[in-house]
Amino acid sequence: PYHRGKPNLRLNLMVSRVVETELPLVYLNMVGGQDDQVFDGSSMVLNRGGHLALQLPQFEEVVTHVDFHRGADGGWAADKGMIAPIPPIGEADYRACVMSLGDYMRKTGFKKAVLGLSGGIDSAIVAAIAADALGPENVRCVMLPSEYTSQSSLDDAQSAAENLGCRYDFVPISQGRQAITETLAPLFAGTTPDLAEENIQSRLRGLLLMALSNKFGEMLLTTGNKSE
Repeated sequence: PYHRGKPNLRLNLMVSRVVETELPLVYLNMVGGQDDQVFDGSSMVLNRGGHLALQLPQFEEVVTHVDFHRGADGGWAADKGMIAPIPPIGEADYRACVMSLGDYMRKTGFKKAVLGLSGGIDSAIVAAIAADALGPENVRCVMLPSEYTSQSSLDDAQSAAENLGCRYDFVPISQGRQAITETLAPLFAGTTPDLAEENIQSRLRGLLLMALSNKFGEMLLTTGNKSE
């Protein structure tokens, strides 16, 4: 399966086998997502000496025909074929995310996704991945602001959803957060507000997003910050 930098690691391993055996090598790899793994293809053919005769594209299903001929020394070699470029790491990582999400959704029967769109980078990237994997018409972006949410966050979230072509819903959480705070007030009496109160916002957002997921059959996508 794919991980960052895998093509170079894989090529080095294959070259070492060819040098060791003095035989040509055909490396075949699956393309697609399977649970929490994603396979990137990049199948290849190496001739003796580690010379690349064929390199299929990354993250694309391709069928090709390979001819082998016997040389004057009696050894076999593959005729030269397609040499597809390996995309830069950033592009490969993104395509891995798109492919794995799309395949996971198809194999589990989900057709639509929902996510919380905050106006930040993390949720915007998740929305873009979802739109590319499923089509923007199948993605619901939900802004769940509190009284602490800045206007710039509201504007950025709406712009991101509109630019991607996704549905955008606006669901304020202030009243719900206040109700929970009042419910906990007798137990929290005499304490200083801290992380416990802050986390009520994120957990309330999770509750509301899961309610939308359950009601409409849309898989909830996590949009955790890079530090989480």
